[in-house]
Amino acid sequence: VYKSGIDLLFPAVGWLSGNLSDGRIPLILGFDLLPSVSRDNLKAFCAAYGTTGSSPLFHMANITPEAMGDNVINDMIQACGDKRVQVSKEDVVEAYTTLDSGKQSGDDISLVALGNPHLSVEEMK
Repeated sequence: VYKSGIDLLFPAVGWLSGNLSDGRIPLILGFDLLPSVSRDNLKAFCAAYGTTGSSPLFHMANITPEAMGDNVINDMIQACGDKRVQVSKEDVVEAYTTLDSGKQSGDDISLVALGNPHLSVEEMK
C-alpha cells in the first residue's frame, strides 16, 4: 500500500522529535500548516515519538488542545528560551532512511507486528 509523503512525514518527525526532546516536553511547530492532519497521522507521530522520547508528552501548535491560538503558542515559544531545535528536510530524510532500513541496530528484521494497538481500519486498507 502506497503511503503519501505526508503520511510518511509523521512517523519520521515523531521519531526524530523523541530523539531530540532530551526528556523535555517539546512544542512541535509547522504541522498546522499542512492541508490536513488526520488521527492516523497523529497516531503515527505519537507511536514513533514514544519509541525514542523519554517525555510522555508533547505539544503540537494549533493541533493539540493545550497549544491552540497564537497567544498561547507565542507564550510557549518564549518559555522555551534558547532551547530550540530546527529540524531540516535533510534531518527528516535521514530519520526516514534509518526507520525504513531496519538497520539501526545492525540486526535483520525478524518480526513485523501489525495492530498493536493503534492500527486503524483505514491504515490496513
